[in-house]
Amino acid sequence: GLLGRTRARRDNQWVMYLTPPHTTGIHQTLDQIFNTWHKTFNACVTLWNENNPGKELKKQHFTQIFAESWADWMVGKPDKIMAAWRHVGISIEGLNPNAIDKTKLVLSEMVVPQAEATTEVDTPALETTQMTTPSRRGGASLSLVRRDGARHAAHAALEPSGMAAEAR
Repeated sequence: GLLGRTRARRDNQWVMYLTPPHTTGIHQTLDQIFNTWHKTFNACVTLWNENNPGKELKKQHFTQIFAESWADWMVGKPDKIMAAWRHVGISIEGLNPNAIDKTKLVLSEMVVPQAEATTEVDTPALETTQMTTPSRRGGASLSLVRRDGARHAAHAALEPSGMAAEAR
């Protein structure tokens, strides 16, 4: 179960990072690769719609569009895959932590922190767990749960800049 997996992570000295929602497209390679697939496929669908105004898109049309877009997408595939890895900071030269634009991970200035969201997580095997919890009214808080024998949690409301405003 969950507790067994948590203990295994602790025993093997794994570190778990929980990222804010909707950020996987920034730092996960497969999301980068499939992002290019979606762009290619959507461009083919748009072209089909422009060439066939008022016509219903049926299964045989879909398979034709899919086949055409797949063929277009596969051109230069190794380069696209390597570019996706570079985009998330991994290449044959090693790790590049500066590859990811940090401004994409900062809260928007449109986010106004609301009442603090308190999230306690019972993870005795992890030293630190980080998570962003959006509130029902659009704000967010960053919760840190530390394990040092006693159960406690430190909570910090986030300002629009993404910096912790205060911690208790």
